[in-house]
Amino acid sequence: MTRLLAFSLTLTLALTSAVALAQGEGADPGTVQIQSEHLVIDTQAQTATFDGDVVVRHGDLHLRCEKLLADLDEDGKPTRVTATGHVKVSRGDLFATAGTVVYKQDTRELLLTGAPVLWKGGNKLAGQAVHIDLLKDTVEIDKPRGLMALPEHAPPATSAREEP
Repeated sequence: MTRLLAFSLTLTLALTSAVALAQGEGADPGTVQIQSEHLVIDTQAQTATFDGDVVVRHGDLHLRCEKLLADLDEDGKPTRVTATGHVKVSRGDLFATAGTVVYKQDTRELLLTGAPVLWKGGNKLAGQAVHIDLLKDTVEIDKPRGLMALPEHAPPATSAREEP
């Protein structure tokens, strides 16, 4: 019973932060703010399922989706988060869409699957899967394809057969 009370209190404080953010008040940048239409907490499975227009903010990372499943540790803090349904993720000038996004708190890594597309500046890349490491600030794309913007001052492309 004490564990359930502590879990409920932790979740209540997190949700209060989300309400404060939505109202424009300051919130602790170290917290994860979440808002949704519906929430189901399963204390035995240690999960929280947010459903319906889910919006998540964690520092400069923003995520929007239809459903979010959070696996929680003993203290009620998320260890792994799975977002599904028209997922949109942004961090700075990086923007991505996917069918599913899995976020691992311990490694601060995102895995995007389900037709992921990534935009940064004038570049647009798609692939089978996109791996984003937020700590290393790296992006890895499996089977990439897309458009890369050339700098305006780049010389025009020439055929390999033409002499300079």
